[in-house]
Amino acid sequence: MRRHFTVDAHLPTMLPVEQADLSAPVERDPAPSGEGTGMNDESQTLIFVYGTLKRGFCRAPFLSDQQFLEEACTAPRYALYDCGAYPALVKDNTTGIRIQGELWRVDARGLEVLDEVEGVAEQLYARESIELESPLISTGVQAYFYLPDVSQLPRLGDCWTRQT
Repeated sequence: MRRHFTVDAHLPTMLPVEQADLSAPVERDPAPSGEGTGMNDESQTLIFVYGTLKRGFCRAPFLSDQQFLEEACTAPRYALYDCGAYPALVKDNTTGIRIQGELWRVDARGLEVLDEVEGVAEQLYARESIELESPLISTGVQAYFYLPDVSQLPRLGDCWTRQT
């Protein structure tokens, strides 16, 4: 059985998932293809997740009705920083490393939810293209990049492991 989640527009950005109202169903138009997955071929986006949205982490329920594809690894052009309860991904062409994460196929409604959860409108994160090494996909993969200054944050390694 598929579970549906929504984000209340009045919740502050990055609210712990246990405090969010996840009971209201997400309205969906019937998909002409992808029967049983809620996925519409015309509105799918590949998303690389690297922190609290990964399977088993606190915000994973926001991806529960989307399609997990596989474990993934970026090209060595990125860095993770520790914001406390969640990580910050930034571009770093000088000392960047490969970041471990997951690749998901997300439909248009799921993308709206993720944009809200990640604080895109509040300019906490921006959804932009990312380069993966594994799986080798030349274009079309996006990730959420942290926009505030990270100079005072501790730098992490290649993988977010903190369960919050």
